Amino acid sequence: MIDCVKLCQTREVCEELDFLLEKGGADYVTQGFKVDMNKGISEDEVGSRSRKYGTNTFPVRPSKTFMTLVFEALDDLTMQILIVSACISIIINLSFEETPIEGAAILSAVAACTLVAAANDFQKEKQFKQLQKVAEDKKKVSKLILSNSQRL
Repeated sequence: MIDCVKLCQTREVCEELDFLLEKGGADYVTQGFKVDMNKGISEDEVGSRSRKYGTNTFPVRPSKTFMTLVFEALDDLTMQILIVSACISIIINLSFEETPIEGAAILSAVAACTLVAAANDFQKEKQFKQLQKVAEDKKKVSKLILSNSQRL
């Protein structure tokens, strides 16, 4: 079995198929995995294999909060430059006792762009979670484990 895996990892064409056919095809694979083609694996084997190899599922990634997405949007170099320039503009205008209109306008534009970007990303996160749930439900329907001649 290890030879077959090595062939799969370094293959150029279909060497592993030729190798499997030489070794006996499906019978070689079932013997390598210690599985009976008609009965499947025993219930004890299901548990021990799950402990040894894992549950064959992807870990669920926690959703990002809206504030995390806002901070990610503010992590953009362009936004940082605009914020610094707005602060400089406000300081200069206040030092000359003028109304800091330009600086306030820049900060409001940065706030608007950041909130729109974060809202779009938040919506994408929700859609992605829904898509993952649908895909996971389809996997549950198609998953089949044969144990002691019964489907699990």
